[in-house]
Amino acid sequence: KKIIEEIRKLDAGNGNQIPTLREFLELVKKHPTLTIDLELKVYPRDGFEETAYYVCDKTIEMVEEYNLLVVLQI
Repeated sequence: KKIIEEIRKLDAGNGNQIPTLREFLELVKKHPTLTIDLELKVYPRDGFEETAYYVCDKTIEMVEEYNLLVVLQI
C-alpha cells in the first residue's frame, strides 16, 4: 500500500496520475483492437523467487479476469 501511495503522488504528465494495472486494464478493455505488451521486471533470482512468481501469477490472473489474455510468452 505504501508504495502505491507514493506512486500516486507522482505526475505522469499534464497532472495525470500513474494508473494501477487494474485501472490500465479497465481502459484497455474499452479498446478491443488495441494490442498491449506487459513486461514484468521482477526476475526469480536469489531471495526474490517467491516474489517474482507471485507477481507473475497475479498479473496473469488479472489479465485473464479482463479477458485480455490472447498470447502469453513466458
